[in-house]
Amino acid sequence: MPERDLTSESVVPSSGKTWGLRFSLGAMMVIVALFAGVFGYLSYFRPAKCLVSYQVVTLPAQEVDRLGLEFHVIDDSSYRWALDPKDEIAELIRRQSRTEKPLYEKQMTVASWPRQADTYTYIRPAVISASTSPHPEFKSGEFAGFWGVRKVGGQLMFRVEAHTANRQPRIMTVDDQRLGRFDEVAGALAYEGEFPTSKLVFAAPMGDQHVHLIVVEAKEANASDPAVYRPGTTSSSEQQPELSTKPQDPQPEAVHNDE
Repeated sequence: MPERDLTSESVVPSSGKTWGLRFSLGAMMVIVALFAGVFGYLSYFRPAKCLVSYQVVTLPAQEVDRLGLEFHVIDDSSYRWALDPKDEIAELIRRQSRTEKPLYEKQMTVASWPRQADTYTYIRPAVISASTSPHPEFKSGEFAGFWGVRKVGGQLMFRVEAHTANRQPRIMTVDDQRLGRFDEVAGALAYEGEFPTSKLVFAAPMGDQHVHLIVVEAKEANASDPAVYRPGTTSSSEQQPELSTKPQDPQPEAVHNDE
């Protein structure tokens, strides 16, 4: 009997230690798996930085159609998007800029995903036409949306989510029965995919003769590069003057404009 009692007493603590050891090993495995998942996610989805430059223009519809770009539909929007690997849209803009500057231009650094906010508005004088109205005419538009950039498994990804609109004086004919003095277009811009290696073009028809376009160029930037925010009508291809710390003579008061 004493021997049997000793045997039973020795079995109980041994079972308790084994269960505790198994629980500790299981908890450690769960913790290790959680850390591995977190580090795996952080290494697969990584932050990135890029410089976005874009121009807003209207171009003759015939000239844009002649390029034969492969446009993609954006759901529930008047706009479509396409890539311009031959830079043909930019050439049309350069030719038009000799007589008419883009409606709006901007450069900015993007370093967030999925949303980094951006907005603009513009109003520009248009050619006065007695057939449309005896009053001065203007082109106007606005944009509100987001840009995004990140790395996924080492590959750069780019994102656009926005809403834009534009209006301009309508070119009327004698038989034209349409109401209103303006051609207008409004709709969503949407793109999410590989980082564009060529210009990303959003386009929508403006009446029968023109197309409203937002032409986007994105270039990867280093984390150490300074942030850029440069709105206005300065072409991204032009060199910016360096800032000088030398004292300068007083300048006459500048003339105010709509910028």
